[in-house]
Amino acid sequence: MKGFEIQINGGVPIVIAAEHYAFALLGSVNGEEQGRLTLMGGNLTERFTWWNGALENGDKIRVRVVETECPSVPILVRKRSWEDLYERYEKLKIELRNLGKIE
Repeated sequence: MKGFEIQINGGVPIVIAAEHYAFALLGSVNGEEQGRLTLMGGNLTERFTWWNGALENGDKIRVRVVETECPSVPILVRKRSWEDLYERYEKLKIELRNLGKIE
């Protein structure tokens, strides 16, 4: 599967990839001066976090697109509840009806 190899300040590269999605998000909260980088991904039943930390001006981030079947071990894995899955199913069903794809 396609993923990213991300190296932060010359550290050990982190390979992120998952069945449905993987992304790097840079954000700040309440206008704080330092940003936070979060590396996440997921599939139908789980969400993965590989890294979540603050960045400073001048930090160096290297990103490469890679093909991998063996991403790095996540620091956090969250299971999705059946309620979440059922809610997603209902929303998709409405979208497909609105598009005329199902009755």
